[in-house]
Amino acid sequence: MDEAALEMLHARSEAAGALWALADGNAETQELIFGASAIGPLVQLLRETCARCNLKGAGALASLARGSRTIQEAIRVAGGVLPLVRLLEGATHDDEVRAHAAKALGEISREHGLNQTEVARAGGIPRLVWLLEQPGVASAAREEAAAALWALAAGPHAANQELIQIAAAIAECGAVPLLIALLSVSGAVEDRRNALMTSQSAAGALWALATAHEANQRRIADEGGLAPLISLLSAPSALVGEGLAAAVLTRGAQETAAGALHALAALPENRVRIAEAGAIPPLAALFESGTEVAKAEAAASLAALVVHNSANQGAVAQALVSMLRFVSLFRLGSAEAQEYALWLLWQSTDLASRRAVARACCAHDIINVMVTRELSTAAQEHAASVLASVTSEVEGVDDAVRAENKAAIVRSGGVRPLVRLLSMGSAGAKRHAASALANLAQADGDGAEAMAKVHATQLEIAAAGAITQLVQWLYEPILGPSALAARALAFIGMGNADTQYMIAEEGAFEPLVAVLPSGTAQARVEEAFTRRWAAGAIGALAEQNVINQIRVAEEGGLAPLVEMLKRPATALPAESGRASAAPTTSWDAPTRALWHLASNADNQLGIARAGGLAPLVRVLAEGTEQGRQWAAAALEALVRDCTENQLALARPALDAIGPLVLLLGSVDEETQRHAMNALIHIGAPSDANRNAVVRPLVALLHHVRNASATLMATRILAVLAGRSAANCAAIAAEGAIAPLCGLLGDGRNASGLQTRVAEVLFHLSQFAANKEALIGAGGAPPLVQMLIPSAQREAQLHACACLSRIAATTKGQQLVAGAGGVPLLVALLSSEKLETARYAAEALWHLGGSKGENKATIVKVGGIVPLVALLSRDESAEAQAFAAGVLADLAKDKGVAKRAIVNVGGVGPLVTTILALLNVPPKLYEALSTAPSSSAAGGRNEGARDGADPADRQRKGKKTRREVSPRKAPQAQHEPSPRGSRISSAVLSAKPAGASNETGGGGATTKRGGVKPPAPPDHTKDHAKEKDKEMKPSTPRGAAKEKPPKSMRARPPQFGVEPNAPAARALRG
Repeated sequence: MDEAALEMLHARSEAAGALWALADGNAETQELIFGASAIGPLVQLLRETCARCNLKGAGALASLARGSRTIQEAIRVAGGVLPLVRLLEGATHDDEVRAHAAKALGEISREHGLNQTEVARAGGIPRLVWLLEQPGVASAAREEAAAALWALAAGPHAANQELIQIAAAIAECGAVPLLIALLSVSGAVEDRRNALMTSQSAAGALWALATAHEANQRRIADEGGLAPLISLLSAPSALVGEGLAAAVLTRGAQETAAGALHALAALPENRVRIAEAGAIPPLAALFESGTEVAKAEAAASLAALVVHNSANQGAVAQALVSMLRFVSLFRLGSAEAQEYALWLLWQSTDLASRRAVARACCAHDIINVMVTRELSTAAQEHAASVLASVTSEVEGVDDAVRAENKAAIVRSGGVRPLVRLLSMGSAGAKRHAASALANLAQADGDGAEAMAKVHATQLEIAAAGAITQLVQWLYEPILGPSALAARALAFIGMGNADTQYMIAEEGAFEPLVAVLPSGTAQARVEEAFTRRWAAGAIGALAEQNVINQIRVAEEGGLAPLVEMLKRPATALPAESGRASAAPTTSWDAPTRALWHLASNADNQLGIARAGGLAPLVRVLAEGTEQGRQWAAAALEALVRDCTENQLALARPALDAIGPLVLLLGSVDEETQRHAMNALIHIGAPSDANRNAVVRPLVALLHHVRNASATLMATRILAVLAGRSAANCAAIAAEGAIAPLCGLLGDGRNASGLQTRVAEVLFHLSQFAANKEALIGAGGAPPLVQMLIPSAQREAQLHACACLSRIAATTKGQQLVAGAGGVPLLVALLSSEKLETARYAAEALWHLGGSKGENKATIVKVGGIVPLVALLSRDESAEAQAFAAGVLADLAKDKGVAKRAIVNVGGVGPLVTTILALLNVPPKLYEALSTAPSSSAAGGRNEGARDGADPADRQRKGKKTRREVSPRKAPQAQHEPSPRGSRISSAVLSAKPAGASNETGGGGATTKRGGVKPPAPPDHTKDHAKEKDKEMKPSTPRGAAKEKPPKSMRARPPQFGVEPNAPAARALRG
């Protein structure tokens, strides 16, 4: 080439160099140069054999193409791609030319699909990869080659299959291990800076290769790319020096490394490997120190890592909480980092992530952020959302964890910030704050400590002004969702009389009642949700609050609640966090509300007259498990002491008895209890009602399919039988005795069912015919077996009581003694339960008076010592009297018994028993002193008891020991007693400790001198008025109380011989 040509090439190259310098970083100049048609001449320089021309032409094209799609297009059209690719060949060109050629290829390919394809077709990929693997190539050339590969593979892969092919081609050329090798940073400071720049480009290339390409994702992880990428996340500036340039280098590397990890985490198996390599803490730390791109990619990476991976979910949540805790406690860093953390926690909405966040116990730290920082509106919403989530019921999260999260919010002063959001937050923040406050107002258990804690929280929420704000939402839904307001008010007022009063005083009932009748059966979900919680709030505010019960009625709330039940039930969606909870319907909330409103006497009739009975009966049969329980509770409340409702529910038109009987077999004990009490009350007002209740209960005894139902049936029968002799007759008339005896089994291992059966049989056996039926059905032997020492004490009590009546008959005495009853009864004389000892003594009294061998057995098994000891148990005159009677019988016989009574110290207690009557009231003692003796007739006036003349009885030779019955009964049904009475009725009429004269109570006396059976034990969970609810017969309001039959009315006791005759006779014997 001649000198002129060389001068011309030199001039052209210098001009290109000038354009390169002018275009670098100046978009306006780029457009001017492009407008001057410089692209063609610059491309021509790439074809020259002059290295200087190639270098400056490539450099100028790279500067011009940066950020300009028009110029990228023009370079391709001008044929610039192929010359640039050829400049990469190592044999012809030096590293500087290759570096700028690679840079130009990268710039014209960046986010330009046609150019990316053109470079690949021109053979650019293998030549760029070749630059990476040559050890002698300058670092700048390798850096630009890596950057060019990044640009070639980056883009919307999901929409461009050609890009996926490009990424595959790059990997197939062996680029992955070469790019991974470029990630390490070492050497002198300057070398480390260059290496960091190269690492940034290499990480970017790996990011692009891994995006939407599963094979490359696996290849990068298998080639060991995870660890060096993670190292780039936390590369300290000390590695590359101080200053702005070093910081830029560090942050750029963090961005591309985080992006690469984000792409790699798309492969499930990589998520575990990334977490195990320790990526989670440095990714979370980028929220504090990274750029916007780094933060976004870190958030995306963490979000990808937790997908279907519970271990990573916990680690990510803990890392974010740790970062929040560090920043909030030491007030370092930016609110922006905290907001990123809150944003990611807010995004963790899948079940597994919500579990992890709840278990991370981050509530305290979030509250600290809310209190100490001026968070953006969005961040406040995110914070409130997370607080609502960690305090709600999340499947798989222990109640203790949720309780601790709630306690942490309260302890950290979180109530006021949440209440503030009710009026000042965004729409989303208001919703989440209302949900969080509602969660805080719910008790974590039923114990006294839990209730005291939640009451304090409810009052704190009220004091912060939440009630006023929430009631305003009810009046003006534009301020906040009415449904969430009603829900929050329901929990704030639940079980707390103070907050119930505050809510009512704010005027909540008017808007709550107003929304109940709105909508149709096919109403929108939002409307159904609002009505549901309006009814729920009414029920919560009316619970055990008479004033609020009246207020609801005055606001006209009864009829709309009933109307909600008359409509077909519609399923309601589960609340957030309660996907596993039992399903709910539109019937549940109004049913519960009517239950609590029915505690008021006027409301009982108001609900019934609004047509509420039939819908509640329908809920019993068709409602959810929870709905059936509340319907049974509502009916129980409606029939308590309300004759009108009792009569109505027994009528065939409503037929509530059948569904209630079915609920006796419910798996839920509360449901069983409410159904049982409802049936007891329904059976109270008339014979027809009683029979309607008794009939299906006895039918249950015949066909035992559900042990729980049978047990509850026997409990009801025990209560009814304990109320009156007429009830006993009705139960027996339905044929209950035979199946009851069948339920006793062999009497061994007596259960609660057998105990209740014995209690029913005890009440029924006060009549002669029933005793005969009991004996004929084989009831005596199993009752004897229930006395064994290992049996439950309550089972022993009722079995012993029943046997004391059976033993009053000749056949019964034979069966009891033949079944080995005497030793067992003697053992029970020492029972801790005094009533059991009293009935054991009575039974032995009957047995000892009939046959000598029974007396001998009593002495043989050591009965004298406990009998004497029983004389000293002065809490029960009945027990003392029967013990003295048995000793009197034993003392008649010549032999060891008489001496044994003396030897064991029996004389003193017998004397004490006689003298005890000196302490009775004067009038009673006067009656004792002046009462006519019936000793000539062999006992007290039996004619007054049995309707027969004592003289006639004497003439007929019926000198029998009377049975001491625990309860009065019609005269015509009592049998003549086997032996004449010798026990003073004054002693027997004295009440034992704790005895009661209430119907169904234990220990009250009868004319016959006995005591009523002990009250059935408290098998329900009612508290203050359990006996009133379960045992007390109802009396119609406004009507005179029903008088008992004449045979059941109290009579003055008829006294026989001298005070405490058995004790005196024992001494005489």
